[in-house]
Amino acid sequence: MTKEQEELFRADPFVKMITEISEGISSVILIGGSVIDILEGRKPKDYDCVGTLYENKLGLEYSHETKSAKTFKKGDLTVQLLKTDTTDFDFKISQARLVINYKKELTLEIDKTSFENKILIPTDKAWTERKNALNSLRRIPHWRNKGYTINDTTYLSLLAVVGKGNNYNS
Repeated sequence: MTKEQEELFRADPFVKMITEISEGISSVILIGGSVIDILEGRKPKDYDCVGTLYENKLGLEYSHETKSAKTFKKGDLTVQLLKTDTTDFDFKISQARLVINYKKELTLEIDKTSFENKILIPTDKAWTERKNALNSLRRIPHWRNKGYTINDTTYLSLLAVVGKGNNYNS
């Protein structure tokens, strides 16, 4: 992580909140689009986290729950504790992670090719079943709004998986 990237993260209200109360927590993991939004200078609409959220220490209030996440609020911040496995995410850029540990250290894990080239690269999961390829195709507009593109060949290959209605390799 560059110094500039670390400064962007440390200026974010959610990251600030976590680092201010970091005593007594092991780590908080921020994942997905909010990591990208912060790096690209946008205010995230929400913050997706995995692992333990420490909602009581953070002063978060429970809002609602779906099959994929528990949602909490604090002021204008919306935080979601994901129930889904992040290896199931559609694109490598969706798996971007910021780990904030108890020492207030930040560790960024990101697919550099996706991020630096603003290109969508499907995860291996996208190629295994029709429903996974379809979910990937459905997420393209979300990422296009953030300035990401998908290679024509990759897009057509995902369509081929959907069209076969089963495993792409069969």
